Amino acid sequence: MHLVGIGLQLFTVRDQLKEDFKGTVASVAQMGYEGLEVGGEITAPQKARDLFDSLGLQVFAAHVGLEKMEEDIGWTADFVHTMGARYAVISWLSPERRKTAGDWISAAKTMNALANKLKARGLGLAYHNHNFEFETFDGRLGYDLLMENTDPALVWGELDTFWAAKAGQDVAAIIRRWACRFPLMHLKDISADAERTFEDVGEGTLDWPAIFQAAEELGGARYYIVEHDQPKNSLASARRSIENLRKMGKL
Repeated sequence: MHLVGIGLQLFTVRDQLKEDFKGTVASVAQMGYEGLEVGGEITAPQKARDLFDSLGLQVFAAHVGLEKMEEDIGWTADFVHTMGARYAVISWLSPERRKTAGDWISAAKTMNALANKLKARGLGLAYHNHNFEFETFDGRLGYDLLMENTDPALVWGELDTFWAAKAGQDVAAIIRRWACRFPLMHLKDISADAERTFEDVGEGTLDWPAIFQAAEELGGARYYIVEHDQPKNSLASARRSIENLRKMGKL
């Protein structure tokens, strides 16, 4: 029996959702995904939740913009609760908020404050990385500054494997460095060519056995969430990734 839930970030199939929301989600469930991660594609939260429940899909987490959280943390908590999720995830840090080392420390303090408010509602807060977190600020990685200055009991990481690798990082080493901080992980692979672009899970160059070992032994992994930012055929991409995860013994 596998220990970590396997979900799909609905951003992967955003093109199909616009054409047929219900049918697309049903297709995702039929592929064997156990859950979802949602975000801006949800316009009617309770209606979407009813659909997900009817298909046996749990919502693992919900992406919400940092500014939206700051503007209305109550709305954020209500949205995440309606979805039946456990985590609210900050999906992005805007360029004006990450120019200096001090900016990263300030962002961390903001996240601590927001996480305290979410904790009072029984929810966790996570931060989803891209590649800019691994730029250097006063000799330190932005990601390290963020992780060092966020409370490990309050703020979690949603480690995006593609973006970390795109920045030249060893994904498993990040997990080991920040042990027990990654209940959520975005699984996406990276190509071997010079462009280093998106690939379906298991179709690229990432060392998945090492990543999974670190995540499950040290990272505190609860949910693996498949995502592809630029799929040529979104449903085929989602299917290929879950089939490869099944071959790897993750389902």
